Amino acid sequence: MPTELPDQSSPSPSTPAGETVAEAIRRRVLDAILYGDLAAPTRLFPADLAKRFDVSITPVREALALLAGDGFIEAIPRRGYHVRLPTPHYIEELWSVRLALELMAGECLLQRLPDPQARQAALAPLMATHRQLAEAGDLPQRTHVALNGQFHDTLVQLSGNELLAATYHAIRLRLVVAWIQRGSPAWRGRLSSEQAVHQAMLDALGRGDRAAFDAALRGHLARSLRDALKDLQGDAAPIENPEQKTGGHR
Repeated sequence: MPTELPDQSSPSPSTPAGETVAEAIRRRVLDAILYGDLAAPTRLFPADLAKRFDVSITPVREALALLAGDGFIEAIPRRGYHVRLPTPHYIEELWSVRLALELMAGECLLQRLPDPQARQAALAPLMATHRQLAEAGDLPQRTHVALNGQFHDTLVQLSGNELLAATYHAIRLRLVVAWIQRGSPAWRGRLSSEQAVHQAMLDALGRGDRAAFDAALRGHLARSLRDALKDLQGDAAPIENPEQKTGGHR
């Protein structure tokens, strides 16, 4: 059976300016891994993908190499490319880095904006995203992941530290969250607690209370890590033997 992807015959119509064919294919395949029907341990066959996208096999191979370098798929000798899941160890390390960066962002924000009125004005975009998240229970998972990512991205951007923001962006947290939560409805049951802790973080920042912000964020990310590991465990799937061809033919 050929590798299935969302119904769009070619990546070129939606290719952003400056994006190569290989990058466009990478984007489409990654979208299918995160939100579509390419679950672990699906095997990806370059010839099938080239036919699907109506391109030569060269940019497809380039796209798969990019995805393998990013860790979303893995190249197994004599077995080809397979969709994979992040390991619990990777998730634990990522959340540790995330905590350090977001704690630093809060500290920088409070140091940069000591005036309460200026700080409240700066927090307006964060509050707006928080209000949007309050409605996320009726929205698709993709929208929730985007809004939740926007909330934390905005927090880091408000630090005023460009290197910190670039480092945070580089860990690709939104993609990993979508990767872990793939297909799981459990996130809807966590919305109320998520909203409560986001509000606690906002209140602490508004008051200029660093200790309260740190405590709220630490609790939030500790719970988030537990949930991520639980979601990951529920989606774990081994890669089958070389003869199993879940993605098509060479």
